[in-house]
Amino acid sequence: MLQALKLHRTLGANRSSATVFRQYASSTTKQHKSSIGLKLAGTALVVSTAAGGVVYYGLNDKAFHDTFVEHVPHGAAFLGYFEDLRSKHDVDAYRDQAATWKKQVEDYSGQAQNAVNGVYDYASDAYLKLTGQKQVQAEAPLIKDEKPVKVDAGSATITTDATSTTPTIDTTIEKPEPIIIKKINSDNAVIHELTQVLVELATILNDANLADKGRDMMAEAMERLQDLNNSYKGLGLERSAILNDLIQLKTKANTIATNLSNYRDDTAKSLENIHVKTASNLQDSEETLLNENEQERTNMRKMLAELVAQELDAQKKRLENDHSEALLRQAAQLKDEFVRQAKYLVEKERAGRLGKLETINGRFSALENLSLKNAAELDKSRISHLMHITFGALQDAIEKPQKVSFVSELEAFRSSAEGDALLRVVLDTIPREVAEEGVESMRDLTARFELVADQVRQVALVPEDGGFGSHIISMIMAKLMFRKQGLVQGNDIEAILARSGYYLKNGDLENAARELNQLTGWPKRLACDWIEAARRHLEIKQALQVAETTTVLNSLLEA
Repeated sequence: MLQALKLHRTLGANRSSATVFRQYASSTTKQHKSSIGLKLAGTALVVSTAAGGVVYYGLNDKAFHDTFVEHVPHGAAFLGYFEDLRSKHDVDAYRDQAATWKKQVEDYSGQAQNAVNGVYDYASDAYLKLTGQKQVQAEAPLIKDEKPVKVDAGSATITTDATSTTPTIDTTIEKPEPIIIKKINSDNAVIHELTQVLVELATILNDANLADKGRDMMAEAMERLQDLNNSYKGLGLERSAILNDLIQLKTKANTIATNLSNYRDDTAKSLENIHVKTASNLQDSEETLLNENEQERTNMRKMLAELVAQELDAQKKRLENDHSEALLRQAAQLKDEFVRQAKYLVEKERAGRLGKLETINGRFSALENLSLKNAAELDKSRISHLMHITFGALQDAIEKPQKVSFVSELEAFRSSAEGDALLRVVLDTIPREVAEEGVESMRDLTARFELVADQVRQVALVPEDGGFGSHIISMIMAKLMFRKQGLVQGNDIEAILARSGYYLKNGDLENAARELNQLTGWPKRLACDWIEAARRHLEIKQALQVAETTTVLNSLLEA
């Protein structure tokens, strides 16, 4: 009885001090919005597929990862974000697994507690029934024929305290087979206490000759106690397995923490390298700006020199016209003066001054020579003026916004420059077919460059022996890559296109064509037509510059 009360208190204390574990799990339901239109859905599908492929290959393929980080701006941060998500997903998976194991332990603990409570209630109820403290509705006993019973268990004597002379009656009572409780091998204190309670109950039943009535009840109690012991053993094994898994989880968590620390250190080093690279880029930008300012100053000087030369040419033409008119007026005046003087001298020295007439004749011859020289100079000036006019017409035809033929202007300039061998050599360098087809203007080349640049970007990632799939992947990646602007460093296709575009915007076609000529493979094949057109434009422009310089030099020499 004392053992039963002690067990009752122990179970009550265990029941009151049981710890309830709660598992907090959050789930996020993602709602997918229906697409607005078929085109938007197709675009979203293509973009998501391309992005998924990029993320998958970037996380699993080292070569693709390095190429993506090198050529795509912010590619390192993009892939780093998904690497962090994957690490976080592993940690969350381990945490969910640990929570699941803890929930199983709680369930097993609850089942064990319920089993212990059931055994305790069953034992208490059996004890109360057997001791008579609880009334039990018993069935009416069946009346059977009495048969002689073999008495071999023991004897008992019935006596009374009355002082009668009635003789003592000796009778023999059958003693049932005692209840034997087997010892259960267990390290659990509760199992030992319950076993001890069952032993005490069996002893009480044996002493009260109630073994037959409590045998089935005690057998059922032993069976339940054995099941409880097996449950405790299973819980112990599962607890050991859970502890081992928790130790492994802790080891993995430490490994992840170490990897995160290394990743943080690598990130700090990368940031430091980026700061150093940014400072270097700023210094390069400063040097570039200084060079651009110097180039602009040089260009302004050239423009000023050209304006001065044009003003000098205009003043020279005006002076030549004034000089020609003055010479004509002077010739007329001299002629009138000569006639007047001749008449005067004839009238004055008619008689015998023939010598003076010869002198006057000589002066007239000198005046005639001077007039012939002046006419020759006027002819040269006319030819020079004609060369300027035909050169201007040729230059206007070449610099027209649209591509037109300039054969007639070229022939007119060639005919006006027949006396200049250098100009004829320069003009012979211009092919006949180029003059018939014309050359593209700077504006057309700039507009065409934008189309060529887009086509080059679409095949930027296609190898020389790439197939149709390589072209499709390159076109998709071209839409995702960021475009560079200005004089950027590097030999990649995007940097070459950025530098060529910068030179074109500043009117430097030669450097733009030189940069674009560095392309190789498929990009070079697509850009070769534009490079050839730019080369023709530069050749014609160079020939015009030489012709203009020669024309100006001839004009200065004639002056």
